Amino acid sequence: GVALGTAIPLLANQLIFTPFYTCRVVGLEVRRFYAALLRAAVVTGGFLWILWMGVVRYGVPPTYPAILAVSGVAAVAYFPLGFYVVLGAEEHALVLNLLSGLWPFGSRAAAGRIER
Repeated sequence: GVALGTAIPLLANQLIFTPFYTCRVVGLEVRRFYAALLRAAVVTGGFLWILWMGVVRYGVPPTYPAILAVSGVAAVAYFPLGFYVVLGAEEHALVLNLLSGLWPFGSRAAAGRIER
């Protein structure tokens, strides 16, 4: 009872009121926001469903090492999925630029520092 009483207003706020207000403030079409949200949710949900079916089919034992192993596989597989599906072209460039600054070997930022 208490959980539903909290979850329903929170869900309504996060899916209806906040997106409409935020889209109005930043000048984004609400339809475009929900289209991107739906695309990301469908792809993510499909990935998680496939992972869940693999866990159910192969009968991963309910132990902490098995849970950790499945979580690790999911994280490694989910990173590229999230990077290419959820992020747009501008976000790709931003993330790659930030990562190139952290990677000292073979990056353009490191090459620029060495040549100077």
